[in-house]
Amino acid sequence: MLTWANADLNLTIGEVFYNDGDISDIHLNMRVREGTIAPSPFSARMSGVDLSGSFALDLTSDTPKSVIQATASNAVLAHIFKNFGLTDLPDVSAQSIDVEIDLEGSTLLDMIKNSSQKVSITNGVWKVGTKELQKPIIVSVSSGNLVNEADKPVKISLEGSLNEEPVTWISARTASLQPDPKTPLKSTCAALWVTCP
Repeated sequence: MLTWANADLNLTIGEVFYNDGDISDIHLNMRVREGTIAPSPFSARMSGVDLSGSFALDLTSDTPKSVIQATASNAVLAHIFKNFGLTDLPDVSAQSIDVEIDLEGSTLLDMIKNSSQKVSITNGVWKVGTKELQKPIIVSVSSGNLVNEADKPVKISLEGSLNEEPVTWISARTASLQPDPKTPLKSTCAALWVTCP
């Protein structure tokens, strides 16, 4: 029977590189109890976007599972998802973006590959541009959602207004989260403090 040590962990990682994105300034304060970490303070900078929220981890099942819930202020949607291989996203920036990332896998690479993301947007701006337009059309976004589940098309929905006329946009597209073998996952400047209660 596998037993787990209880510990309080303070983890800092300077930077993690994955595909064309990067996650830096990662800080986690965790309480490990019998193979689980209850939602604990989490902060990071993902492709230039500051995130803060909570991190939870369960190591008691056959496949480890983790949940990250975070909020970004004054952020651009495409910048957050650069790390997950999502490109050609709508040019949307928002005052508030709530992010939930579910990870599952036996290694960190597997967790990223099999991850799913859910995003809620409030009070945003959507810049719609084409080659024919000298200036983009500005759509006020009242709310929006992005759902990206492993092996499923990415679903995006935006609701807002253009010149006080309601606007609704829904899209589904395929994205690949396959790790790039030419750009392996690597990290720098990791530090860990452990105390055993």
